[in-house]
Formats: sequence, C-alpha cells, structure tokens
Amino acid sequence: MNTVLIPPGPGGYGKGLWLPVASGKKVLSLTGREIHPVAIEIGALTESEIINGFASIPPDEELLCVVINCAGSLRCGLYPQKGIPTINVLPTWRAGPLAHFITEDNYVSGVTMEQLVLVDTAEAPDIKPETTQEPAPRIVTT
Repeated sequence: MNTVLIPPGPGGYGKGLWLPVASGKKVLSLTGREIHPVAIEIGALTESEIINGFASIPPDEELLCVVINCAGSLRCGLYPQKGIPTINVLPTWRAGPLAHFITEDNYVSGVTMEQLVLVDTAEAPDIKPETTQEPAPRIVTT
C-alpha cells in the first residue's frame, strides 16, 4: 500500500503532508481557471478525482486536500480552518486573516512537482520530510 508525501518546497512552510492513495476523496484545485499541474499530479498519485474549484466546490467531507496559489489572503487559512490539508504552490508562510489556523501539520507551501513523492506505507514512519532552518514565520494581518 502506498501514501503520498508532500513536503514544502524551496522557501516554503510546513513539515509535510501525508495523503492516502485510493481514499475515494477529491483533490480541489483553487488556482484559477485551469487545474494546476501540482493538483493533477496529486490526483494521479492518490488515484483521486480532481475538481476545478472555480467551476464547482464539492462538500468539505469529500475533499482529500486543496491546492491553492495564494500569496496571503483568505484562501491560505480557509481550508486549514476546516481541517482540510492545504497545498500552496506559492512559498507563502502563515499569512492572511485566518493565519492562526495554519499549522505545520495542515499546510505546506512552495510545492512544485519535484516535491511529490509516492512512498510505500510500510516505509512511511521512517521517512521524514526534509526540514530547513528558516526564519520564524511572519504573520500578516489585514
């Protein structure tokens, strides 16, 4: 059995997210008119349906994760507030009016295709996302 590891990208935030394969849940892409390539790859690796959030929003309980491209507005914290794993393709730290809901356990940022890794579940506990020493996140409130 496999799982997908999504660590933060260069300059990104978070410890990394582990997503199950074949969960029956959906990957929501909230990145504009087109579905983002990172969302497409996550969908392929997790065997999940991919939804363009600018065309349709499924119920929260149907979501495996959300892929965003937010530089620090409401979208950064909206889905972490709901407990839904959030992948930001921009290297945005904890920012926006809902920043206090963003944690290293529910949010990663700076994610590119190169960060996505399919891992054998038996190996998952021994593999930890690479962490970098970055300055403390700056919380921006507006």
